[in-house]
Amino acid sequence: MNKTMKEKERILVMNGSRILQIEKDGQWANGKVTRAGSLKPGIYNLYSAESADPTKTHTGTILHADKHVIYQTIGKKIVKHDTASFGDDKPDVGEHLSVRYIKGQAQTSPAEKIKHSLSR
Repeated sequence: MNKTMKEKERILVMNGSRILQIEKDGQWANGKVTRAGSLKPGIYNLYSAESADPTKTHTGTILHADKHVIYQTIGKKIVKHDTASFGDDKPDVGEHLSVRYIKGQAQTSPAEKIKHSLSR
């Protein structure tokens, strides 16, 4: 599937599935469907992702990866990393990682998930 600059992409997570959707002529069309794994249900607009700041450490869950970009959720924000910056050690979708850059190369390490609990 060739992407043009006008096409928007998003990830829809529901019912245990992760669906890549592409907007064409104002309508969302389903593309690849895979298991959602540990991703939280919701709509993730990939087209609104900001480029990762190489001076910061980005901690969050890997949402989607393609040949050119790896998307990571950080709270409600989505950042995109250049796939080539990971070399041969590309992260898997669903992994919760910290990504930092050293001399232009992305380095990953496991990150602890923040547990939210209710107490009385």
